[in-house]
Amino acid sequence: LPSGLEKTSLLSFHVGAIADIGITKEFFIEPGILLSGKGTKMKMTNPVGQGTETATASTTPLYIEIPINAMYVLDLKPVKLQIFAGPYIGFGVAGKLSTDYTSSGTLPSGYTLPANTSSSIKFGSDAASSDMKMLDFGLNFGAGINYNNILFRLQYGLGLSNINPNTDAGAEVNKNNVFAISVGYMFGK
Repeated sequence: LPSGLEKTSLLSFHVGAIADIGITKEFFIEPGILLSGKGTKMKMTNPVGQGTETATASTTPLYIEIPINAMYVLDLKPVKLQIFAGPYIGFGVAGKLSTDYTSSGTLPSGYTLPANTSSSIKFGSDAASSDMKMLDFGLNFGAGINYNNILFRLQYGLGLSNINPNTDAGAEVNKNNVFAISVGYMFGK
């Protein structure tokens, strides 16, 4: 990253439904449909006179995501341990791009900060008119505990698709990589 640039993850959410389809007593296929928030935040700090100007840019896309995991379950009554992995495909449906400017210290006389901006993400494959590609896909890896049908899970989503619509040589490759903590309830047995 260039000097003065910090890139961090954002806290978001996911909500949806999953199903466990038993293949054997220990192995399951787990399809689902989720509404998943993803994103990143970049902060750039530059010296201006005796002060600093900081630009904070946030990208917060929202995806409809379809995971299909293979899951191994170890039944330790009353707790069931789960290990799962599988592909996912996501479709961008909404989101925001925003940039906020702040300053600290003493700025030169007459210096004004740029205006804060906020706009909806435009999904598509044309770099001239799109902010992000609509299609996202990757692999999920995770583990969890099922206790009395209450799920507690840790999961990592490794994005494999470049969501940057700019495919020119030297263009930055952007992928969604997501760490998730989930709590849920399984209806049925």
